[in-house]
Amino acid sequence: MVNALAKYIEELARTARGGGSPHTTSDFQKIIKQFYAWLYDVEDPRLEGYPKVVSWIRIKEPKSTLKASDLLGPSDVKKLIAVTPDLRLKA
Repeated sequence: MVNALAKYIEELARTARGGGSPHTTSDFQKIIKQFYAWLYDVEDPRLEGYPKVVSWIRIKEPKSTLKASDLLGPSDVKKLIAVTPDLRLKA
């Protein structure tokens, strides 16, 4: 049973690495680790460690592709507030 479970998790992790964006892969791996921490009733995985079934999975945080020019500046926010018709939305 444990070997079959380990093979399944290994296949899930391998599939996650191969498909989708780096953010999707990272999220998928985090969810797998969190699920198995819950399944094995681990209160705080950061303190107690993850179960051996998933402890080998290393999550590589992807770098952000967001640039400063992509964000709204203060003048852009003021323009949006000015054209908003509803007072509730302006808050």
